[in-house]
Amino acid sequence: MKTMLDYIKETPDVLKDMMARKDDIFREVLSALKTKEISHIYITGSGTSCHAGIAAKNFIEDLLDVQVIPMFPNAFVDQNTIKGENVVLLGVSQSGGSTSTIRSLEVARERGNICISVGGEDNTPIENYGDYHIDIGCGVEKALAKTKGYTASMLILYLFGLELAKARETITGKEYDQFLERLLATTNNTAYLIESSEKWVDSVKKELADKPQFMVLGYQNQMATVMESALKMLETVRNGVSGYELEEFMHGIYNAINEQSVLFYIGSASDIYYERCIKLMNYLSKTTKYQYLISSEENPNVNNLTLKFVDDKYFSPIEYIIPFQLISYIVAIEKGIDPSRPSDPEFHKNMNSKIQK
Repeated sequence: MKTMLDYIKETPDVLKDMMARKDDIFREVLSALKTKEISHIYITGSGTSCHAGIAAKNFIEDLLDVQVIPMFPNAFVDQNTIKGENVVLLGVSQSGGSTSTIRSLEVARERGNICISVGGEDNTPIENYGDYHIDIGCGVEKALAKTKGYTASMLILYLFGLELAKARETITGKEYDQFLERLLATTNNTAYLIESSEKWVDSVKKELADKPQFMVLGYQNQMATVMESALKMLETVRNGVSGYELEEFMHGIYNAINEQSVLFYIGSASDIYYERCIKLMNYLSKTTKYQYLISSEENPNVNNLTLKFVDDKYFSPIEYIIPFQLISYIVAIEKGIDPSRPSDPEFHKNMNSKIQK
């Protein structure tokens, strides 16, 4: 049986294959939406799927000049004002069996919305609930915590925005080629990031394994990474994990920091709050020595995972999640936890939260 690590290492090939198949993936959807008036695009899904929508939101909005709203499924269902055929809903489920996401598509159909189901593989239940279907094509991922599925979901949403913008001529052919080149540079960097991150996590796994509290801090375009990183570590390492926007952390959360606290900083050096991030790290270095900066630049006061990130304004979430996926797997193994197995195998069956295969 494949491990979570196996799936992480499959990611570069999955992304490469998706880039090669993009014309086939979107042909039907583009035909339907090319000339369609669109007022809003909603992206719904649970956990990882919603986080992918948050990562892609700004890119799709900027290219299409249409408001994009990522929402958890129940929040979408509860919004009774979301009506009409000019509203597009993308319901994303890597497993294709999320009952809450399927319910969102059912409700959207009742409201007259255009419904697009998005699944990680062929022949899953979610395909039956969309007017159109997008197959991510990342394949089965039987490990509990989705890794390649998350990265592939981000890519499919980036490509959806890019291909639709090209079809609707909201960007020029030259701009399309430039965005595509930037996206390729980012996806092509994932193999290097996986290899380098694995080595670094191996070097710090023992000092992380006995710590009771992890926090992930980020800013601007990395908020999806903050949320997804916290989720991955909660699913696998299974201790106290939380994620915060950098400035929000400074408005009270700092009171919870002590000498055993572990803080991970997503230090995207191209963003305007990077210096603010460094200032906070330097200040807290007198409270805890377990601070880790994940960045393309080093800080002498903390532990560094310094990597050669492309650090694209839009696409960097594809890169920054990789170290956290490796932390989630390797530290769990160090603690004696099998991250491929849920703590309660009967949970989804009893809660009817996923359709069981």
